[in-house]
Amino acid sequence: MKHNRSRPDLIDSDRVRKIRGSFSQIEHRFINGRYIDLLDTTEILVYLFLIAVGDRQGISFYSSERIADLLKLSVRFIEKAREGLAQKGFIAYRDRVYQVLELPITI
Repeated sequence: MKHNRSRPDLIDSDRVRKIRGSFSQIEHRFINGRYIDLLDTTEILVYLFLIAVGDRQGISFYSSERIADLLKLSVRFIEKAREGLAQKGFIAYRDRVYQVLELPITI
């Protein structure tokens, strides 16, 4: 196998990820731009969950109880993470509706 420095060879070519149905995406800037450094562990987990379940505009309708159940956390942790994410400008929240917001140009 030939190794390409810019792109490594596949490790398991029989199980290459294929997108079926809807698709969510995380901007590389979230990591490379160090936005992740602004969040605590629970905020990161909730943020990534909201990205995964949101529609094209970042909208999702999961209740705090359902998110807590799926992420195996307490509702209190989910609500605290939601407040932190909203205060830091990563999400908007109103009447049980979440919207993941565009990352700012710079932090």
